[in-house]
Amino acid sequence: MGRYQQFQMGKAMLAAADNPSGGGAAEGMGLGMGFAMANQMVNAPGFQGQAGMSAPPPPPGGGVWHVSSNGSSEGPYTAQQIIQGLAAGQVPANAYAWTQGMPAWSPINEIPQFTAPTPPPPPPPAN
Repeated sequence: MGRYQQFQMGKAMLAAADNPSGGGAAEGMGLGMGFAMANQMVNAPGFQGQAGMSAPPPPPGGGVWHVSSNGSSEGPYTAQQIIQGLAAGQVPANAYAWTQGMPAWSPINEIPQFTAPTPPPPPPPAN
C-alpha cells in the first residue's frame, strides 16, 4: 500500500508541476504531500523517535476565528479569509474577532494577525 501511495503522490506532483495556473491549489497540495511524507517517515519501521514525544499544542488563534459586527457573529473563518475580507471591505475595520484561547472578543484592529505591518522609515538621503 505504501508503494502505491508513493506512486500516486509522484503522479500528483507531476500534474501540479504541469499546471500553469499554480496558485493556492498547488501550494496546498504541496503542503498536504509534505505532511503525508512526514507522517510516513514517522510511522516507518525502525524510526527512533523520543519516548513520550507528543505533538506540540496549536498556537493560539491559529485555526478557527469568529467575527462580530453590528451585534451578529459569523464564522468560523481562517485567519487568511479574514485578512482577505478586510482587504475587500467585507469585514469592517471596527469588527471584533475571537478564537479559542482568547478570554474575550477583541477589536480586530488590535489583533496582530490582522494588523498591517509598520511601514519602514524613509530611506536615508542620497550622498
